[in-house]
Amino acid sequence: MSEFFNNAKKTYLENWPVRLYNESIATLLLQLTDEETNSLIAANICTIDETGEEPTKENIDILKLLQDKISGYIKRFPNGAYVKLGSRSPKDSYLGYKKGFHCFDGEKAIVLFNDSERIREDLVMAQAYNYKPSIAVREWLTIPEWAEFRGFFKNKELVGLSQYNYRNKKSYPEILENAGSIEWAVQKRAEQIAEFLPMPDIVADFFYKVKTYGNEKVSEVILIELNPFDIWTDPCLFNWSKDKFETFEFRYIKESHLI
Repeated sequence: MSEFFNNAKKTYLENWPVRLYNESIATLLLQLTDEETNSLIAANICTIDETGEEPTKENIDILKLLQDKISGYIKRFPNGAYVKLGSRSPKDSYLGYKKGFHCFDGEKAIVLFNDSERIREDLVMAQAYNYKPSIAVREWLTIPEWAEFRGFFKNKELVGLSQYNYRNKKSYPEILENAGSIEWAVQKRAEQIAEFLPMPDIVADFFYKVKTYGNEKVSEVILIELNPFDIWTDPCLFNWSKDKFETFEFRYIKESHLI
């Protein structure tokens, strides 16, 4: 497990090579103290369900101060922020699913963290390896379902690209109509960031969008986050057991089958 953690932490936002921040979403990082980490774990719904114990008054007071710190960071982004750990987001939060993940203050961010098993897992793992995790406050970007893609690098070369939202088995007309442009634009961005990746084999998530300048349309690709190249990372439309990633392939859903 220590080998897994040592590889995984290289992908955390707070450990990115500085050059990669220029290719990604505007981000502010807040390193957690041991007391803040302990309090987040204590207040997490999974901890409460497991132990039957509510967080102490001290835990609550610490989280109120953390909430204020996060609010100060969020204010730097007029359109709000997406708040996550440097490792993973609270996207498994039921409250987030019902009310969204768009944060305008630290209170909502803490609520989402306390409702996420993913957040608790990462905080507990960080504790186990004496690692100080960080909270990442990121400028809010509205990313359409179809516009996110997962790229697979081997030896710092892009060898696979997949539609990110695939569990709904949905075919997106935007991907079908722009597949060639998406593939070209992501490959170009991959070439630009390859030398700065923290590991030769890694998984990267990208946001593809088209900007209009007068009559001209320009494809743009933004790096969202990095993940370990291993079975713990969702391979989307690839398969860790069957695919060797020897030659580049772009997979997306067309009707009910892959092309």
